Amino acid sequence: MLPDIQVLEAGQGNRRIVQARNLKQQNLISERFIIWFAAAAVILVSLFFTFKADGNYTATALGAVLLFLLYQLHQNLINHNSAAIPKILVNNSNQEYAPFVDATGSQAGALLGDVRHDPYQSGGSETPPHCLLEAGAIHRANGGVLFIDEIATLSMESQQSLLTAIQDKQLAISGRSPGSSGTMVRSQPVACDFLLILAGNIEDIDKMHTALRSRIRGYGYEIFTNSEIPINPENTRKMIQFIAQEVRRDGKIPHVGKDGIEALLEESRQRANRKNCYTAHFRELGGLIRCAGDLAVNQNAPLITAQHVSKAKTLTRTLEEQQTAQG
Repeated sequence: MLPDIQVLEAGQGNRRIVQARNLKQQNLISERFIIWFAAAAVILVSLFFTFKADGNYTATALGAVLLFLLYQLHQNLINHNSAAIPKILVNNSNQEYAPFVDATGSQAGALLGDVRHDPYQSGGSETPPHCLLEAGAIHRANGGVLFIDEIATLSMESQQSLLTAIQDKQLAISGRSPGSSGTMVRSQPVACDFLLILAGNIEDIDKMHTALRSRIRGYGYEIFTNSEIPINPENTRKMIQFIAQEVRRDGKIPHVGKDGIEALLEESRQRANRKNCYTAHFRELGGLIRCAGDLAVNQNAPLITAQHVSKAKTLTRTLEEQQTAQG
């Protein structure tokens, strides 16, 4: 039987679990009383017939077998009651806003859901199937936004499953980890209705699943981000704001002086592929700022200056550029 999946209002899942635990406790008390009463009766009866038979221990052996069977029954009842307690796969009871899930770098199990390893797989000690289920990023993003950067890192199989989730707005959870021993467990379809945002480089388009890209183009948008921004007072102010944000984000480097800001703006102009533009490759520019800041820290300078920026340009060259300079 497939583990049953239900979608409830926020907070209702916790109430269901409390109710199930209370019912389990009541059932255990009643069942343990009956089993202990039966065990006591077996002991008394077996002892009575043992003494009456003058040393014949057949009744004792039979009583021991019955006690073992009662113990197994007790364990099975405990497991049965545990299996009756539901598990919350996605808990949004404390969510004030729609969920935003960043699934960048997630592999198949983390993205699409998985089944945990079960070390006890037989003998009545196995974990209930529904307790092995783990929701994926697509399920946690239900009703919200799912963001995946570097889409090319996803395998074609994962992209195909992602396409299925987008089309059906639901996807069953099954074992996806290579070493999972619970791969035979499979749930009913789990809701996963979300807004999908994918990001990647232009050269990654060839690594995308054709049907997935077609779905995006048919029902969404493809947006090309420019690598340059025109030079104007508004964008200059934003570039200076970016420099200040990088300094604050680092938390260990000093602020940038006026000549340092002018040097960074000039470097941004030089890195742009068009005239009268700033580069929009902010990651590399941020690395230059942090390198200049480290130089300022080493010199105990109160501010990052143009000299620090000039020196940082040499230190932050790529390996290919360094090799060319040496050779």
